[in-house]
Amino acid sequence: MTTDTLAYYPGCLAEETAREYDASIRTLCRALEIELDEIDDWNCCGAGVVRDVNPAAAEALARRVLDAAGTGRTVVSGCPVCVRRLQEAGGSAYHVLSVFARQDVRERIRAKIEAKGEARPLGSMKAACFYGPELADAALWETAADDEAWPMDVLMTLAGAKVIRWGGSRRSAGGYLLFAKPETGFEMLGKIFRDFEKSGADAIVTADPHAHFNLDVFQYEIGRRRKRALDVPVLHFTEVLALAMELEPTERWLERHVTGTLPLIDRLCIEEDKRLEAEKKAAKRKKETG
Repeated sequence: MTTDTLAYYPGCLAEETAREYDASIRTLCRALEIELDEIDDWNCCGAGVVRDVNPAAAEALARRVLDAAGTGRTVVSGCPVCVRRLQEAGGSAYHVLSVFARQDVRERIRAKIEAKGEARPLGSMKAACFYGPELADAALWETAADDEAWPMDVLMTLAGAKVIRWGGSRRSAGGYLLFAKPETGFEMLGKIFRDFEKSGADAIVTADPHAHFNLDVFQYEIGRRRKRALDVPVLHFTEVLALAMELEPTERWLERHVTGTLPLIDRLCIEEDKRLEAEKKAAKRKKETG
């Protein structure tokens, strides 16, 4: 029996470049007994493109979504741009991080992970959480914005990853500038990847489909400009949680990414198997020597 019902606004990218993100949100919610009630006949929120050209039209689009959700209902979405537009239109809206980071939901996640019996479900994964300027505003996820309570950090730690503090976590990933002003956008992305390389992390973890697209898709161009190839896995935070919970569709989602993610998962699994084997041998030797 489900314990929650939430008005869910997928946003345009959920039907296009971020289908795996939308699927992972839905799958996680089913596994955690959270019911998502998708808003019927939803439309674009106006994003940044419409708002920049016609603010009134953008507000009208966002208001229509809120009206479709129903009077007085709180809307959740996986897209921080969508959440911002709905809030600006006067609606009660939050990022899905608010849902997964709730204490009761974290306990459900913990129970699912522990039920699998893996002491280190993600092995030695080191995660660089990317918030960007949008998710750096706690108003989007309804949690106190102190250094110990950033929701993605909390969830990645819960999943078994080591969260790495790094300089690129709140930089802009360029947004639509990658198309309107490519040089400016690529410069922004380049700074993020330089920060990542200094961090020593294994992957960038996002909660923003716009940022994920830019970080995942434009790595080749950044590498070409730097004359040094980039191969940085970029994961949706929901995919990492699903990996830790061993939910079956995870590999299919990861295969949709432009930059390879499965080699990282394979490496972590191999390293963890070797670590466990070494522990067994050490325990056996200790037992034999008394």
